[in-house]
Amino acid sequence: MVIDDPLTERPELTSKLIGRAQGQYIYASSKDTIRLAMAMTFVFVEGKYNGSTLMVMGRNNPFLRMREMAVVGGSGQFREGVHPGEYVQRR
Repeated sequence: MVIDDPLTERPELTSKLIGRAQGQYIYASSKDTIRLAMAMTFVFVEGKYNGSTLMVMGRNNPFLRMREMAVVGGSGQFREGVHPGEYVQRR
């Protein structure tokens, strides 16, 4: 599945748009599990990170409230990677 979703400051869809989450999910399942392989680029268009991108990849278990993904690259403010104390959370 290909995505191009709004990236907002807060979880509510009415929150301020700060970019787009663009990428793809690859769906895999077995008899009792569902897993997604994900490759996504966060494209920032507002605020401190305007013009920057952040690329994440990894396995995504949709049944977990919090998931951790590997940050594999970036541009602009993220050219040198994620700074200590900053991270990507998918809820």
